[in-house]
Amino acid sequence: LDVTGVLGGKKGFSNSGETLSAQEVVNLEKKKLTEEFGEDQSGLAYQIAQDLKKRGLLTDDDPLRYKKIRLAILSESIKKLKKDLIKNKNNQTPILKALGLNYLKSRKFLDSLPPVENLALLKFVDLSKTILGSYETAIWAYNAILQVNPLDGQTNLEIGQIYEELKNES
Repeated sequence: LDVTGVLGGKKGFSNSGETLSAQEVVNLEKKKLTEEFGEDQSGLAYQIAQDLKKRGLLTDDDPLRYKKIRLAILSESIKKLKKDLIKNKNNQTPILKALGLNYLKSRKFLDSLPPVENLALLKFVDLSKTILGSYETAIWAYNAILQVNPLDGQTNLEIGQIYEELKNES
């Protein structure tokens, strides 16, 4: 069975030039995602990649492929944490900490990219309805923790580090 996928630089072919089966392509894709995202996130990365492909937002030869998948993983994590926050009214502190951390991760990830890639990914974010974080949303999450526990040293430290980063940017 001939399939299309970027493998060894040729669509549907291995490095040796032989045609791969659909299962071999899937296995190779999962292997590459495991190398890029680690064992714990490779399954989610594969599901997200398939969904984005179906929606026409990702191709096998997209140079920003893994960066789009990384943003989508962060977005899914943020969506899940926001749902957990609504469901769990009792102990929201750990959820808010995780939410603040994910907001920061997505912002720092975008900040680490060259402007051309950043612009392309922001267009992808708009089309894919990806949720991003910002320093401000991270501060919001951490401030919510401090309203419940103002003496939480780790949270105070996190907010201080964010403000320090913001000060260094200006």
